[in-house]
Amino acid sequence: MRGEDRKLLKFRLVNMVRRLFTVCLVLVGLGAILFALNRFIDKSKQTSLVNLCKQRVQEFERVAPDYPAYDFPDDLKLQGAFDPNSYFSFLEHMQLRKGKVLDYVYLNSSNIFGWPWLYTRALSDAPFLTDKELVDWEQPDLRSYTYYLDDIVVDGTSDGFLEFSLFIELADRFYLWNGYTGPDATPFEFSVICDYDDLALLMDDYQEWYVDTNDLDWIEWQKEQIQRLRDEARTVDLGPEIVMNDDVVIVSISFFGQQVGLNRIIYVISRESPHIIISEEWQLLVEYDSGAVY
Repeated sequence: MRGEDRKLLKFRLVNMVRRLFTVCLVLVGLGAILFALNRFIDKSKQTSLVNLCKQRVQEFERVAPDYPAYDFPDDLKLQGAFDPNSYFSFLEHMQLRKGKVLDYVYLNSSNIFGWPWLYTRALSDAPFLTDKELVDWEQPDLRSYTYYLDDIVVDGTSDGFLEFSLFIELADRFYLWNGYTGPDATPFEFSVICDYDDLALLMDDYQEWYVDTNDLDWIEWQKEQIQRLRDEARTVDLGPEIVMNDDVVIVSISFFGQQVGLNRIIYVISRESPHIIISEEWQLLVEYDSGAVY
């Protein structure tokens, strides 16, 4: 091979290597951009879910009534006092089946505990007046009265299944009565936590609530428990998570209860209506010792 040919071949090889190197740089750059874009999209979706979670929890708290400020009354005084269908005024991604209405009877357990039992019925059917009438909805003449979640239809979006999961947790939390502690027991029996800020605010209220006791050692111990919870929860992602699969949707939300600590509840829900809860699992995130003994 002549010298000129060698130089030309070398020149071509160098140019080829340079082009390949440039292409590799471009591909790496595109990969980094796509990775950053996906991270941004994921973060935006997560932020959107957190914001929706906060909004819906606030709406549930605004709409659901507290227990009346009097001793445990006759159940009938609470029948029809609240319309749970008002929830659907802010739940934008789910609705009841056409012709159905959400209703409840009030359950009284020996004047110690009280809570509503939700059910759905045909709009044309009369409501039950007592829990004794709502014993077996499989009887032929009661077939139009059904388990309320069976008549919920979600629009198929991740927002819709977040609303559905919050509905499961919060829809029946009105007129709660605990005969040992009074109306609604304490606000710390169960609280949905959408992010760390929610937990921090709840713990501020919790600490203030305990200051009313006269036991200084108890107050100091509770402060230590609350601070430990705050510190350990900082390392945990408390936001809602949703995974949409072909047949099922996996939804997880965080909550705090003074008897159970900080947990994440994970629902596996059928994607098609009726949205059956296939499984429900609790995962303990941070322990909390309320010191209460029953």
